[in-house]
Amino acid sequence: MSDHQLPSGPFHMGMRIYKTGLAALICLLFSRGLGGYPFFAVVAALICMKPTFEDSLKVGLNRVLGTIIGGFVGMGILAGVTALGLDQGDLVYDVLVALGVMFLIKLIALINRAPAAVITCVTFCSILLMPVGQASIVQYSLMRILDTLLGVFVALLINELLPKYRLSAQEAADLETKLEAQIEARVTETMDETMADDLRRAEAGQERDKPDKDQ
Repeated sequence: MSDHQLPSGPFHMGMRIYKTGLAALICLLFSRGLGGYPFFAVVAALICMKPTFEDSLKVGLNRVLGTIIGGFVGMGILAGVTALGLDQGDLVYDVLVALGVMFLIKLIALINRAPAAVITCVTFCSILLMPVGQASIVQYSLMRILDTLLGVFVALLINELLPKYRLSAQEAADLETKLEAQIEARVTETMDETMADDLRRAEAGQERDKPDKDQ
């Protein structure tokens, strides 16, 4: 067997699969322990888990940059619309979200970081379009940012510390394409579940506040 090939077999799992599963588990445990949103940490780890540490670092840096920019711009706009008394579903609110996305894409292009455009807008929209619940705007926004940074850090750490097989360029490209397709499908499904969970939290918070308002 070549040094550049993985053992084959119907039940064989390569080292990257084990590392990805371990990264997801660590992100779930840490994020929940910190009271965050595990979805964002796990997705960041899945996306950043590449065949080599160098590839993971490249993707991770773009994701960190996009998360920070999108997160802080989202935090600022959320504070502004809250001060103006605008709610999700208002036409002005929706227009501001769309303008924010356009602004962020242009900003990322100006600093020559095109690969970070998508995650920048995703982070921005996650802050503006998901219920805040009982958390403050700053707390809510920072948890979104920190969860993503946690996922990036865990992926980089595991990819560097755990042993790895050497893949040929074609094997690495094929594996990456397959994993990205699976991740994209799972992200869509999990985002729906996460939004439903946030809505339940927000509704529960509103129910707890009702007696105080009546008094």
